[in-house]
Amino acid sequence: NCGRLRWKNRWEPHAWQKNTRDLYAMVTEVDWAIGEILEVLKQQGVQNKTLLVFTTDNGEMHGAHGLAGKWYPFEESIRVPLVIQDPRMPPHRHGEFNSEHTLNVDLAPTLLGAAGLAPSNFMQGRDIADLYLADNGEHGEHQTGEPKYERASHKNNNNHNNTSGEEQ
Repeated sequence: NCGRLRWKNRWEPHAWQKNTRDLYAMVTEVDWAIGEILEVLKQQGVQNKTLLVFTTDNGEMHGAHGLAGKWYPFEESIRVPLVIQDPRMPPHRHGEFNSEHTLNVDLAPTLLGAAGLAPSNFMQGRDIADLYLADNGEHGEHQTGEPKYERASHKNNNNHNNTSGEEQ
């Protein structure tokens, strides 16, 4: 398994300290950069009028389960941060943690919804704003719509995007 081989190069005792230090240095750099962006928004007077989204493309095993890499179906690899600051958010929701599962395909419909635009009918995912905008007075209680994660289909597309061999 290449994840175990990569673990040896990254997380064996002789490499662990350097790799951990390098990882935290990268996290510190991202934190600094976000701080710079927030400061510019504040200086421009638009910080409270700007939708901010922070996420990553994947997690990382960091030696957990004796693995290195990002492509394993473990919490460390699958769960990635998604931080949203939306000026429409009710004050009691600020700083709230939500453990609902979302997918990267939810980002485009969410951003389009915030802009007042409807997503195209062939897009997958859903607008997840209900997870942080619902003002139901119950922390952690969220109304969720029916997700749209099925394979996108296009009428008269001659199966251009169909890799399964099935008719659409």
